[in-house]
Amino acid sequence: MVASKTAVESGVVRAKNARQKRKLLNEAPKVFENAKSTIFIKGGNVSDIITNVFTDLHRLKSPHSLVFKKKNIVRPFEDASSLEFFSKKTDSSLIGFGSHNKKRPHNFVIARTFDHQILDMVELGIGNYVALKYEFTRSFILPFFSPSAEIAMGTKPMLSFAGDAWENVLELKDGSKIDFKRIRSLFVDFFRGDTIDNVRRTGLELLMQFTLQEGVISMRTYKVIMKKSGQEEPRVELESIGLNMDLTVRRTQLSNPTNFKKACKQPAGIKEKNRKNITKDGLTGEVRGTVHLPSARQNLDEIALNHKKVMKRPMPEKEIDSEDEKEFDQDVEMEEM
Repeated sequence: MVASKTAVESGVVRAKNARQKRKLLNEAPKVFENAKSTIFIKGGNVSDIITNVFTDLHRLKSPHSLVFKKKNIVRPFEDASSLEFFSKKTDSSLIGFGSHNKKRPHNFVIARTFDHQILDMVELGIGNYVALKYEFTRSFILPFFSPSAEIAMGTKPMLSFAGDAWENVLELKDGSKIDFKRIRSLFVDFFRGDTIDNVRRTGLELLMQFTLQEGVISMRTYKVIMKKSGQEEPRVELESIGLNMDLTVRRTQLSNPTNFKKACKQPAGIKEKNRKNITKDGLTGEVRGTVHLPSARQNLDEIALNHKKVMKRPMPEKEIDSEDEKEFDQDVEMEEM
């Protein structure tokens, strides 16, 4: 079966020069997609808290992040066409939108797109905000209070979700429902970073904790410090580095199951072919084989293990050099006869 060509390869979309051709090929669909980029857009009126949250999130998600400096009068839940336009223009699939007014103070909207169309969108209210204690540089995020510690830019965070309520669906007074399971999926998509095959232990140095209790999502960020313990495994301690806030869910706009299933569909090239009696652990990548025995239990006492020709190694024949030794062996053979 011949693979289908992209719009650039088939000539539907033509590039005027080599630079535009590279840009179009980079934005074209792939079996293994690029890392998801995030854009942060400010509304017509924003508070200092929203500005600081965008700055901190941009530090954590760099280099796959972009913050718009100009303000844009957008109402995402009424008309999301502007967000879709910015998503397509910057080739970003994750969107963060902030606004502030008397009815919805410190309003933060998280959205993700599929084919540059809004897929899921959640509106959150920010409270009890604590700023990030790390200053962004070109190659590292350096802390203000502990100069000896540092986190490399682009570090993949560990995500932890605590609380049984993540599996529940909350119904509000107006009849609308909040599916926390989909919200958790959106948070994983928004904060997970690059897709990697493996990571070394010292690279596990950033932890983000999301605790859901009584409808409030408590977000906490920690730096993982590994100290000597006198054993093979180090002693692990957590240091709070800021970007702590309590998020209250205000409104949600989730896609229907058909579109969500279409967005989660994987191409045929990324799926491994099923091999008989062989399974692979998705978490560790360990390959396991299955051996099938007869239905009746095998009796190990009946196994024949006394095969002399098989189990015994033959001794090499000794070469006879002198004529005296040959005559002696011949005389011994005659006596035995």
